[in-house]
Amino acid sequence: MARIDLYRNVHKGQRAHLFSLAVALGRVDHADASAVAALASGLRAAVGELHQHAENEERFIHPLLRARAPEVAARLEREHHALEPALAEVEEMLRGFDGADDPFNACVELYRAWCRMVSAYLAHLDAEERVGMAALWDTCTDDEIFAVIRAFTASRTTTDQINDLRSQVPALSPHERAMLLAGMMKSGAVPAEPVWTSLAGVLPSHDLARLRADVGIGVG
Repeated sequence: MARIDLYRNVHKGQRAHLFSLAVALGRVDHADASAVAALASGLRAAVGELHQHAENEERFIHPLLRARAPEVAARLEREHHALEPALAEVEEMLRGFDGADDPFNACVELYRAWCRMVSAYLAHLDAEERVGMAALWDTCTDDEIFAVIRAFTASRTTTDQINDLRSQVPALSPHERAMLLAGMMKSGAVPAEPVWTSLAGVLPSHDLARLRADVGIGVG
């Protein structure tokens, strides 16, 4: 039986988002000021989300890691700090990006910086999944790991949780989607109808119908 994985779903969502932004940045029409401005806004929001993600891990996951595998916790925290220069480079380049004197060159250079950051970030995600989660599985019970999820969920508003779903579900396999949604429905963490309405905006109709069927909700 598969054990609880604190990283898999959220990291799949992060990878999909980071990759999609890299593609969008690589193909943006630098002469379209509105498109450049919209992309810059999305990139700024994504960097903010990466900072918030690291803070969430250090608040909710790392205390358990520090107690059971302190050397692993220290490694992951060092990696969080080591990522800061790459994030700071992107943030610096985004200042005034949508009003640059040479928009073509600005797009090219930001694309390269974004990809450098993503490359470093992917290595960190891999360490969390292979080293961090393995340490928790080796030293903690499922109840102790699930307590981390409960504490994190309790810190989130309904809107936060729905936004989390919107960012993760499109990147998950059908099985993973069904497991995630079934667990939320069982716990009553968020009202069902807002979840389905929100997911209709990010999943193709056939995927949404499959998900409803997989969690036992018929499509009328």
